[in-house]
Amino acid sequence: MTLAQEMVDYRVTKYDPKHRNELGHYLLDEWTEFSDVGESVTLEDYERFESAYISAAEDIARSWDSSTFTISGLEDYHNNTELKDGQRIPLADLSSVLRSLLRCEFWCRLEAPAGFIHVGSDFYMYIGSLGIDEESIDRIRRRGLFIEKMTSPYHPEEC
Repeated sequence: MTLAQEMVDYRVTKYDPKHRNELGHYLLDEWTEFSDVGESVTLEDYERFESAYISAAEDIARSWDSSTFTISGLEDYHNNTELKDGQRIPLADLSSVLRSLLRCEFWCRLEAPAGFIHVGSDFYMYIGSLGIDEESIDRIRRRGLFIEKMTSPYHPEEC
């Protein structure tokens, strides 16, 4: 069995699953991106959730014992980044890259030998890991986020 076959995908969001219909569609009208700041969300509330997402991803990534992530599938629509497809970024730079992804400045997958982080549209984040321990799941929930087993739609074969 390969590493990818053993990996479990999780969806981490600010969206409470109890507000989804039987098809999984979220039923409440909430802010979904950085451009909503000043309209349907305050900068303070936006940054609180943004920090929670970044902390959750960093927390899990630290457990992988990986010092770098590879940029994969980079889409830089507006020349917003100096990053290049295939470039390795150190764990210390993960938070700044995640912040840019959450703010839709560009898009890419972040890949490591023991896991991945995919940030999608509408403030959805997917993390693949060989397993996330209950303590990490509890910390994610205490940050006001929800974590569910859910396959990332951003795997290369899905894109």
